[in-house]
Amino acid sequence: MTHLGWYSRGYLPHCDAPGALQAITFRLADSLPLDVLKKMERDVAASPDGQKNRRLRRRINEWLDTGYGACLLNHPECAAVVADSFRFFHQTRYELIAWVVMPNHVHLVIRQYEGWPLGGVIRSWKVFTSKKIREVHGGPLPEKIWQRGFWDRLIRNEHHYEAALQYIADNPVHAGLVASSHEWPWMGLPSL
Repeated sequence: MTHLGWYSRGYLPHCDAPGALQAITFRLADSLPLDVLKKMERDVAASPDGQKNRRLRRRINEWLDTGYGACLLNHPECAAVVADSFRFFHQTRYELIAWVVMPNHVHLVIRQYEGWPLGGVIRSWKVFTSKKIREVHGGPLPEKIWQRGFWDRLIRNEHHYEAALQYIADNPVHAGLVASSHEWPWMGLPSL
């Protein structure tokens, strides 16, 4: 499979390349209603500074941390499916550096490997976990498990790398789920 290199999805530039360190976020389909997202986009578009994308990303993350939606990943059997899927191809398709499964979204830091483009890796996680979650979850499920697309950000330097790892470590605490990140069972981190 061919990597895309530098490309655009209509807004920020993205990089899909072997060896690239990527911070990735994707979320459940019901975690952010379209009308709320559109309002955030309008509010941010009206701001005068050059930090619009960063501000929008921050607002989306704050919304996700409120636990909107059915929070399917709050069920241990569903969270385990997602966590296991991340670990499964570690060191064959990518290097899994850090991850957290939140009730309605996930964050990861990975290093891409040759022959495994980022979009394909994320698509495989979503397809596999959607099927597995349907098998293990005892209750009714929405037709669509994951929201289309994902957020990716090329890790630019050591400071950005450390900030991404710290964000993952702090996410369950900031969301009010635990008092200490060590209490959250759905996380994998290198020693910080």
